[in-house]
Amino acid sequence: MNLLQLLQVIVSHPLFLGVLVLLAANIIAGIAAALYLKDFHLAPLGDWLMSRAIPYILGGITMQLVVIALPEEMSGISSATGWLVWAFVIASLIGKIIENLRMMGMPLPAVLGDKPKIDASVKP
Repeated sequence: MNLLQLLQVIVSHPLFLGVLVLLAANIIAGIAAALYLKDFHLAPLGDWLMSRAIPYILGGITMQLVVIALPEEMSGISSATGWLVWAFVIASLIGKIIENLRMMGMPLPAVLGDKPKIDASVKP
């Protein structure tokens, strides 16, 4: 398998494509929230891309390479681990998109991340 074929296998993975779509949605929602709050600056967007978006993509590619490189008898474990890593990346991106939508004042159901209210007062 040459490098181009390997890259095609990785990029054609459905979760990789899903992460790319969620990254784009996250960027759009973040820009929209910043414009809504009148606090848009290009430098934080670049910082986020370098500190979060690129590591998400590189981490996913690394996991796919591990899945491809392991022997056939270990493919079930490595494949499950790969899917788990993608699931955490996707959950993180969805959480950030929801946070950006809330910053714009969009009404979202409480089940999408409202923190539970805890009564910490001391009762006799």
